[in-house]
Amino acid sequence: MLANLQRTCQEAAQSGCRVEMVELTPEAVMALADSQYCQVSTVAIYTLGQMGDPQACPALERTARSNNVTLSVTSREAVVRLAETGRTFNNSL
Repeated sequence: MLANLQRTCQEAAQSGCRVEMVELTPEAVMALADSQYCQVSTVAIYTLGQMGDPQACPALERTARSNNVTLSVTSREAVVRLAETGRTFNNSL
């Protein structure tokens, strides 16, 4: 999952998007969730759900309300994965 995120970031950079390569900590992945490059954001959001870090809940809840359907659906799926693993999140979604 992290290798996929890293590869997506590299592809974005090659396409001309400004994507800074960072160590893929939960915090860094949360920052990538706000990328201007939709594919990077989507993979970052998916990765956050897979990582299972409850600190990702606020970022996932924010992107779940996105007007971008792909980001919104991916975020909601990630929140469900966190809930299934017993993580806490805001039930307003």
